[in-house]
Order: sequence, then C-alpha cells, then structure tokens
Amino acid sequence: DRRLVDIIAKSRLKYPDVVDISEDADVFPIFGWKSLLESEITIEWLIPGLLQAQGYMLLTGKAGVGKTQLSLQAAIHMGLGKEFLGFEVTRKMRVLIMSMEMGHADIKDFITTMSKTLTAEELETLQENILIAPVGEPIHLDTPKGQEMLRNILSVTKPDLFMWDSFGSSSSGDLVSEGPVKSVMQFNDKIRKEFGVASWFIHHNRKATADNKKPKGLDDVYGNQYLVNHASSVYCLWPVGDNDIDVIPLKKRLSKLEKPWAIHRRDNDLSFERRSVISGIVEDSDNVVSLDFGVVTDDEIENRPVGGEDFNGEF
Repeated sequence: DRRLVDIIAKSRLKYPDVVDISEDADVFPIFGWKSLLESEITIEWLIPGLLQAQGYMLLTGKAGVGKTQLSLQAAIHMGLGKEFLGFEVTRKMRVLIMSMEMGHADIKDFITTMSKTLTAEELETLQENILIAPVGEPIHLDTPKGQEMLRNILSVTKPDLFMWDSFGSSSSGDLVSEGPVKSVMQFNDKIRKEFGVASWFIHHNRKATADNKKPKGLDDVYGNQYLVNHASSVYCLWPVGDNDIDVIPLKKRLSKLEKPWAIHRRDNDLSFERRSVISGIVEDSDNVVSLDFGVVTDDEIENRPVGGEDFNGEF
C-alpha cells in the first residue's frame, strides 16, 4: 500500500512541476493550482452550514445553561434525519455519545424525559442510530491508553459523529496549558480523518469577572487557543430568562457567520424551539440595566405592525 501511495504521489508531482522527494521521505499529495481545482472532491455536509463530515463542532457556555440537553436533542434529530432548529439534517446518521460527566442513571433520566413525545417507530430507529456510553468518568485522550480506548470504540461502532461530554474530561493536564490541549486536538484531527467521523465537543466558558460580566465571546472559551483554532464551528449558549437561551455563533470555517438567535426549552420533553429575542443592554457605571422586550417567535415579528397608529415615534 505504501509503495502504491508513493507511485501515485510522485506521478502527481511530475506534472506540472518537478519536485525532488527522497526515498525515505513521508509521501503526501501535492497539487498544482489548476490540478487542485480540477480534483474530484467536495464538502459533504452532515448539517449544511453547521457541521461537515469529519468536521469538529465545539458547543460552549456557562454551567447549567443546557449544553448537554441541546446536544442530545441534536443527536436525536440526526439519528432520525429530521430538521433541527432550522438546520437541515441531510440523512439519518449514527451518533455515538460519550458521556464522561453523567453516569448511567443521570443520562437515563434525560433521555426518558426526551422520549415522551417520540413514536414507537422513532424509538426503534434511535435504537439503531444512537449509541450511548454512560462512562461517568474521564477518558484522557492525551494518553496512549485513552486514545486506544476511543479508537477501539470507533472501530466497533462506526459512527458518523461522536459527541464528547465534556472536553475537560478528555485531558489529564491543565486546559490552559498548550501541551495537553494541543495533544487532544491533534488526536481529534487524526481520528476524524482515520475513521471518517465528525466530532462534537461540549465545553464551558471562563467565569464572569468584574471586568467581564458576560463571558460569551470566542476569547471567553476556557482553555488554550487550540480548542477553538481547530474547530469547524463554535457556538455559545447564554441564558436570558426562564428556559430562554441565546445561541451565539462564534466561528464558522466553511459558511457565513449568522447573527445570534434564540431558543426556548420545554420542560415536558426537554425539546427546543427556535425563537427570536428583541433585547438591549445599557451599562451605567457599576449598574447594568437590562431592557428586555420579551421572547417572540419569528412569525410574530413578521406580523407585528410597524408605523401608522401602532407607532407613536417614542422609544
């Protein structure tokens, strides 16, 4: 196999340019500009505009905001091949959920609530397409043992996507330090290519400080920069009221970065509905005044009258 790869790579190098490669060098494909344009490869989207095949999604936010619940709902919709919060899901997919923080009883409680509105047929489909490992303790992906464990699981389950909850359970070292985080991210890059699988990591932001009361930007993701540098997409969740959450896109490598939007969580089945938030913030010295105009649906915004007798010119 290595000899065949070597022959193919050298053939590509021969035209249009000649590059000298030693016998012992590792071989990888090198294209000319035109030959790369003409190469037969395209982006395969799992969720168009959000996550591609072999991509890396990072979902972050403050503790308790609902990152795990939202991720589980995303997995359900991917397993069923159903649209999720306005995003198309291209097909039914197999999703592996690695639950490091929640054990068997905890995650069973979540999926029991989420299953209340699912049909018998949907439950059978999810039995085949959603695989859950309720580990309940860390698996360190910056160690040979942890890497071997995940490799073995992926080779058996063969998922389209694996979800990891949460990133802090993947490293044996300090997340602020470059070494441990870089090691995990490089392994994540390697296995995505090796197994043709996408990854979805759940993480958290830095704690609020006097100078930064709302840490919800890209620089506020806790840990070393390699966490966000390697990501295809980074989204942040921020609570704005009872069961209302702002969804803040922070990074999208392959599509346009949309404006923040909102979701509402239903208590009966822990499902989410996409909504729009009209709000504003005025800061005055040490006091923060929140001007909250409520959470409304997109349809309500479109049908809301503006001008004429319904608008008196005052704010």
